[in-house]
Amino acid sequence: MGRKYVFIATAAMALAATTFSCSKSSDTAVVAASKGLYIASGQCNSGIGITTYSGANSSRLVSKVNLSSGSMSFFLDLSSPYQGGTLLQETSPQSLVDDGANVLMLTENATLAGTGERRIFTIPKVSPYNMSIYSTDYNALTPTPAHITRALAKNVDGTLLFSKSVAIEKIGTNALRIPMLSNAWVNAPAGNCGPSVSLMSSVVALPPFSPATVGKILFAHNDVIAANNRMGIVSQDGYSVAANCTGGVQVSGVAHTYAPNVTGPSPIVFAAEGVNVTSMIYISTGTG
Repeated sequence: MGRKYVFIATAAMALAATTFSCSKSSDTAVVAASKGLYIASGQCNSGIGITTYSGANSSRLVSKVNLSSGSMSFFLDLSSPYQGGTLLQETSPQSLVDDGANVLMLTENATLAGTGERRIFTIPKVSPYNMSIYSTDYNALTPTPAHITRALAKNVDGTLLFSKSVAIEKIGTNALRIPMLSNAWVNAPAGNCGPSVSLMSSVVALPPFSPATVGKILFAHNDVIAANNRMGIVSQDGYSVAANCTGGVQVSGVAHTYAPNVTGPSPIVFAAEGVNVTSMIYISTGTG
């Protein structure tokens, strides 16, 4: 099953409404909000050791669904040239985030990792083929074959986080890597967050709850060992010692409880074997 990463972005669509009377006429602009769901397809992640990906048989598309009408259209085809050139056949869209008038896209090329096509692009929503490269920092977007890019997230301050299987990197608003000492921003987390050193499949940036706090980084990690299928929570200040892990939980093979004000079948237990955390989203319940 192909892995798809989605997000919802809001755009404004102006409709002109004109009224007439015997004495005068006036034009009134009516603004109606429309929502678009952007879907990246191409890279496949059904868990470690389960799937093999080939760019030759991938769609390599970014599609857009109009949530008002339900219609879907192609937004960007990575097989087609863009204003900066062309992408290799093995390069696919891996993750997307909203960036106002643009979409930020993280790409992956595990087949030819040394070609430098692990990048972050900025894509104008009104003219996607005018996309341009946002970041190619090779210290973060490393060519090591095992450093497969997975998920992209945006902080409220405009900085970016992305997982690359073995670590989570941070990119500043200047499009350059921000290291933790000399390592990735989150590297080999231990404590309740570990061991998480093989496949960090998803990352979510939580904003600060107050001016006195710094927010959190949530990540999912999957592995063939049940105990290593985990969710971890790290301070937005990054990770360098075990104390920087503020929480973590094993996902598979253990019972889980619901957040406050959320109900459903109980108990919640994922199978100990064959369960891989490939993606996640954060939904606030209002009370925790």
